[in-house]
Amino acid sequence: MVTGHDTPRPRGSSPGGSRVAWLAGLTRRQLLLGCGVASSVLYIAADLIGTLRYPGYSWLDQEFSELTAQGAPTRPLMLALVELPYNLLVLAFAAGLWTAAGPHRHAARLAAAGLAGYTACGFVAGTFTPMATRAAMAAGQDTLRNAFHGPLTLVSDLCLAAGMGFAGPLLGPRFRVYSYATIAGLVIFGAVASSQNPQMQTNKPTPGMGLEERVNIYATMLWFVVLAVGLLRAEATLAHGTAAPREAGAEHADDAGDRGPLSALRRARASRR
Repeated sequence: MVTGHDTPRPRGSSPGGSRVAWLAGLTRRQLLLGCGVASSVLYIAADLIGTLRYPGYSWLDQEFSELTAQGAPTRPLMLALVELPYNLLVLAFAAGLWTAAGPHRHAARLAAAGLAGYTACGFVAGTFTPMATRAAMAAGQDTLRNAFHGPLTLVSDLCLAAGMGFAGPLLGPRFRVYSYATIAGLVIFGAVASSQNPQMQTNKPTPGMGLEERVNIYATMLWFVVLAVGLLRAEATLAHGTAAPREAGAEHADDAGDRGPLSALRRARASRR
């Protein structure tokens, strides 16, 4: 029986049909940009799962890299959760950023290149040149392979900072300030955490070292989410703003060469003033 408030479901339809249609309606660029959010969620989940699976590990006092260290019981798990999936998601996000159009296309591509360098160096550092465990370093059992972990991580961090700096103008003045503040925070907390490296290498207590490093990690993950969501909102604004003229048969295309998500966001902000 169908009441006045019920709508009969078309034959052959299913509750999941709307979700499939929604996914099919996403553009390739929207899917790539969405990987920025997915990468952050995966990284934070891996950090928490790895911490729980490593007996005696201290989230507050030990570095994230110790979860992927050569000889660590959590290394196989972290390789499966982080090194390949996370880095592929960041590369996909960088690809979406590379395709962004608008007045800041050059900056977007430089930012994408920086993020690609960040994930490439991070992948090599974590997969092929992992750090040794504290016990191995204290016993002098670390190798040349382990010694490359620190320099490659530093290069990865520099690429990340460059990517953040170039991405600053993409979402307006406030995002630029936010990006620069994030870079400053990464430098400060990175220096504070690194000051305890001698104690870590001799297997001595490093109170707060893990927390100091995770301030950087979580700030980075948040920055990825903010940028990805901002660009996705711009994509939605673009789709909404270009559909109406087509349906009305508009013949003017004054800004045909400026239809990227970044320029759409600027136009939307200007129309609200």
